[in-house]
Amino acid sequence: MVDPLSYPSLKLVLEFLEANKRFSLASRSFAISRIDKIIPLRIDALCFMNNEIRINNISFKFDDPFIVRETEEEAVQRSRKSLESGDIPLYYERKYIKLTDVTYFKWSKDYKSKEVFSVKRLPEKITVNEAMRKLACYLLGQRENITVRVVNVMNSRQTVLRLPPNLELRTRKLGATSNDITLLSKILDIPSCLPMGAIATSKWRDAYYEDPLIQSSAELHLASRNSAYWLPVLMRVQNKTVIMLNLCFSGVEIRSIIKNMIDNRREVGTSVTLDCPGERSLNRLVRKVKERFGGTFVTFKETPKSVVVVSDIVSIPLDSDTTLIVHGFKNNCSDKKISIRLTVVTIGMVVPVEKKKEKKRFFRSLWFS
Repeated sequence: MVDPLSYPSLKLVLEFLEANKRFSLASRSFAISRIDKIIPLRIDALCFMNNEIRINNISFKFDDPFIVRETEEEAVQRSRKSLESGDIPLYYERKYIKLTDVTYFKWSKDYKSKEVFSVKRLPEKITVNEAMRKLACYLLGQRENITVRVVNVMNSRQTVLRLPPNLELRTRKLGATSNDITLLSKILDIPSCLPMGAIATSKWRDAYYEDPLIQSSAELHLASRNSAYWLPVLMRVQNKTVIMLNLCFSGVEIRSIIKNMIDNRREVGTSVTLDCPGERSLNRLVRKVKERFGGTFVTFKETPKSVVVVSDIVSIPLDSDTTLIVHGFKNNCSDKKISIRLTVVTIGMVVPVEKKKEKKRFFRSLWFS
């Protein structure tokens, strides 16, 4: 007979056990359920959506109303109500109906596919809001320590995020969509979250410029809306890395951002990444940046391993030690998406390239412009 694990060993095993497997184990073992809440919980990805909580690859969702097909008996009863004397029903059509007063609980039962669901009808008179609160309290409530690699809050149709009291998540990555990050910070264990690694948002608020949590973030991911909305934000934010998602800026706007980075003498490592509509517009932009700011064509002293450079690289000196480089890139050779990056680097990271012959540039512009 194998000896049972000692508490220190069991504690270590449970702490690093995948979260959903741990929930399942605790629900089946009284001994484990007694100590489950006091052992740190580790989650890779935690996502809150409309009537749904997703933990790693398992989704817990409430549906109300729910569309179901009538039973044969229900179809017969409905049809008989419309029959008059002399009518002969040839067959009974089973229709799809909405059950507006019934709540259904759906959860993934396959770790590899979020689309394989089990469905359970909940007791009558329980609302979705009540069910969400009970679920959140069961999974996350009364735990002393919850560490999450990335937290996403994507409730687009709900005005209240129903969570257990005193919830404090430890994370370095937060996706807020259009939700107020200042309000969401109430569910974070702030001291353990600082400095943040990355924050993503699709709506900016003036209070964010002074918010310690947001200002501490190494990366800002900004999405949606339009370039006119985000341009003033890019001019003011001080975060070291800013990445725009699925949004292209005009050449004039990009040159304004470059001028702002030059005027404010941003520190080494500062970068802004923007989407680019295509290689033709990218090459045209790079040439205009060189002309506008008196830059020079350069190349990296050591070839970057993380990206594939797909344009000329322009260097704009900031002082005797630093320079701002502008270039286009892809994440890999097969990637169709092209981005443009503005980065402050030390002079030694790039070296000048030989001046291109004007005759060759002339013929290239004739055939490929």
